[in-house]
Amino acid sequence: MKFSKEEKAFVIQWINRQFEKNPLFPSKCVVEDKDGTPGVSKGHVKAYKGWSKTAPKRSQIQDWIDEWLNKADRKALKEALESQPKVSEEPAAEAAVETSKEAG
Repeated sequence: MKFSKEEKAFVIQWINRQFEKNPLFPSKCVVEDKDGTPGVSKGHVKAYKGWSKTAPKRSQIQDWIDEWLNKADRKALKEALESQPKVSEEPAAEAAVETSKEAG
């Protein structure tokens, strides 16, 4: 899954949000407990440490995604990206441009 320069900030926020709200993220690392329930593994710790050390460059973010996200996580990220309004569609951005024109 590739993403653009404009989408980079959203991708970073999305991944951070997943780590904050979902202890089983990335789902590639999930292991089953003795009773069959999903649980956290050492892989989760490695994924988080790897993410924490990832530079905010698209290539390095992409490498982390390729290494740690499975199909389900990538699909969720892609759907979240697609549901975001494009920069040109955001009324706040247009209002900011109008305000700066009036000020200058």
